[in-house]
Amino acid sequence: MSRQYGPEQKLVIDTFQKCFDLHKQYPIVLYGTGKNTEAVLSGTKGFRFVGLMDQAVTGETVYNRKVLNDDEIIKIRPIIVIIARQSVVNVIFKRIQYLSVEYGIPVYDFQGNLLGQEHLIYRNEELSYWEVSELELINKIRENDMISFDIFDTLLMRRVLQPTDVFELVEAQLKSQGCDYPFASIRMKAENAQKDCPGVDEIYEKMQEVLPVDNRMISRMKKLECDTDAEVLLRREKMCRIFRLALDEGKKVYLLSDMYYSKAHMEKLLQQNGIAGYQDLFVSCEIKGGKSDGALYQKYLSQAGFGSKLHIGDNRRADVEKAREHEINTFHIYSAYELLMASSLQDVLADADTLQKRCILGLLISRVFNDPFSLYSTKGYFTIKNICDVGYCFVAPMLTEFVKWFILQIKERKIQQILFPSRDGFLLKKVYELMIDCDVNTVYFRTSRRAAAVAGIQDSADIKRIASRKYQGTYADYLKQRFGIAMRDTDIRGTMIVKESWDELTQQILKDYEYQILKNARTEREQYLRYFERKGLLTDKAQAIFDFVAGGTVQYNLTRLLHHDILGLYFATMNLPNEMYDADTDDIRTAYGNIQSYKVQNQLGKYYLFLETILVDGSESFSHIDAKGTEIFERKSPAGNYREIEKLQTAVLEFVSDYQRYFSCINTDKPELEFVDQLFGMLFSDRCIVEEEIKKVFSSDDIYDGIGAYQLWEEKSECRRLQNGE
Repeated sequence: MSRQYGPEQKLVIDTFQKCFDLHKQYPIVLYGTGKNTEAVLSGTKGFRFVGLMDQAVTGETVYNRKVLNDDEIIKIRPIIVIIARQSVVNVIFKRIQYLSVEYGIPVYDFQGNLLGQEHLIYRNEELSYWEVSELELINKIRENDMISFDIFDTLLMRRVLQPTDVFELVEAQLKSQGCDYPFASIRMKAENAQKDCPGVDEIYEKMQEVLPVDNRMISRMKKLECDTDAEVLLRREKMCRIFRLALDEGKKVYLLSDMYYSKAHMEKLLQQNGIAGYQDLFVSCEIKGGKSDGALYQKYLSQAGFGSKLHIGDNRRADVEKAREHEINTFHIYSAYELLMASSLQDVLADADTLQKRCILGLLISRVFNDPFSLYSTKGYFTIKNICDVGYCFVAPMLTEFVKWFILQIKERKIQQILFPSRDGFLLKKVYELMIDCDVNTVYFRTSRRAAAVAGIQDSADIKRIASRKYQGTYADYLKQRFGIAMRDTDIRGTMIVKESWDELTQQILKDYEYQILKNARTEREQYLRYFERKGLLTDKAQAIFDFVAGGTVQYNLTRLLHHDILGLYFATMNLPNEMYDADTDDIRTAYGNIQSYKVQNQLGKYYLFLETILVDGSESFSHIDAKGTEIFERKSPAGNYREIEKLQTAVLEFVSDYQRYFSCINTDKPELEFVDQLFGMLFSDRCIVEEEIKKVFSSDDIYDGIGAYQLWEEKSECRRLQNGE
């Protein structure tokens, strides 16, 4: 066997040769385009390799083999072998599982194991890295005389999922400026086409051979890439503190980087991120040799002199295997991306096939996996100890993509005024205003099902419609909370429990109190309309109203009060059709469809009650406007902890601000609604461990339906609410 293969490549070659000996007659496609794939292609004998798979380079030629698309795979019907570490096999298999399920194409790992449903289960609990600690690294530093650090993904990281996402961001910015070039693919090809570690200037010279642009445009592109890359960079804080500790311990510290930026440019980036005090910096494009060919280590060793040396980095081959070949001690830390790949959240990577999705995950990992030891002693399970992580990682992406959808509807229907009702519209209005800078008027106003329904009562048919909704409680509470009137103290029926929404007793009581109900409704309607006038809602402008998950009660009654149609824009409707709206009504548009209580098809439908507690302001449930124009509220719910909810809301707005700052150039015509729905659902899955104190924050009640306070993270409570058709 050729000596060019390292220990890992030899292992993969030997294992593949042995495990697939009986499959030599079949066409084989290898999934992956890394060094181990190259080793299998050139180091094994007797196999029919007909192509490769890798969604990042589909259609290109790698190692003299075409990278096939899914349609080509289906036509060939080969066996697929995933050439990857076991910790990421599940991620890849989930991505291509449908080829196995729908087309009968067998998928194996490189050890010959046929993959199936069992490989969708998280299986990385015993990964040795979960027991690698910060203290262990500190002790290693103290044991050595000289310390060298990798830079990218070790001391610094990007707020994107993969480095090449920067190229796509540049392409998106160029397109927004009227320059419609396939920048990203040309940029990658130009770099890969050159040997001897090209610098950024050489890469752009190569690009100009393909792009029909002048020197000025090339310079503009190069500057845009450098600026964009610098903008998305951030420190890995834990590693930068360890870097500083090494200096404080009196160690000589060096930096080594396989990078196309010049040494001067790298020094500028390091300075901008507060990294200083190192002895020297070695960059591959300056010496025309990298870590993988050993040139960078040889340069470092020639200048560092005698003494024990420790190199710290994230790349298994370049920072670990190659450093050891030069008799340098090593310490392997995971990049944020690798932590995600190996962690219990790894499934989200299977669908990260667009720039939007990758940028969402880039922000997520830059927050929760910035620390390479964040999963120490967790067996790889993502543990939530801070309520802000709930907001930033799971809630904010969903709200961001919904608002993208929302904005598209506003533009399509030429809406001139958007109504954000209390309380569900509180946070959405803030998110919307962070994401758009247009002249559409927005109004946050007080309303509730009770306020809108009572003001909308004009006859006995309206009374019956409101009464048909199920209620839990006494008739005295029922009349007060549904219709805004008090039962007579002498009426012995007041303490009786409402059993049916429209039985004979209910009908009789409502008939007995019909005069008072209609009189109160007329009064509340007049007072409410005066409030609407003060808020600017009485207008001829085309209006849309936001609602979260609802049956349309507020919209329906508001339409009647304002005497014109209003477009409803919801996350989802609930249990349509009803007395107000058909299931296919043109008056309401939804991002997630119509949720039926016993037929939930998405994560929003399962957990919308949890999200509902996050969208609101800190006020009580609104009742009505009194004669003085004062806002009157129902009793305050004893449940909940709004100070904690405010922290979560702040984290949501932080995510939205970050997304707008770094990724506003991304085309928003196709919001990734399904992707963020799946991400949101992971919060409640066995892939996340949420501390009990955080769970206790989320509680709810429903005065309108007579439902008392309950914890939302209890499955039985959620089922109870769904059974009530809410």
